[in-house]
Amino acid sequence: MKKTEHTPGPWRTVGNKAGSWSVLSGNICLAVLARKDCLEWNEANARLIAAAPELLEALQNLQPLVKRYLVLNINAAAWKSAFEKLEEAVSKATSAD
Repeated sequence: MKKTEHTPGPWRTVGNKAGSWSVLSGNICLAVLARKDCLEWNEANARLIAAAPELLEALQNLQPLVKRYLVLNINAAAWKSAFEKLEEAVSKATSAD
């Protein structure tokens, strides 16, 4: 598993009456979502961002299990496609590209 290069989790969200949402790690502000033209999305986007460390960890925990399954079940085309997407998502989250 790659070394974590992002701010460690857990991350949390905090909203205000104006419809802005912040994503925090402890007292560190990681992101502010304050677009006035899409207030209805600010909270959902903040929650998705805040879940990123846990989502990444869950994907990384699944990688070896799915890889082992694919080795044992060569003809699992749907699993192979899903695994490729999993690998791409983890790579996107852990690469500096």
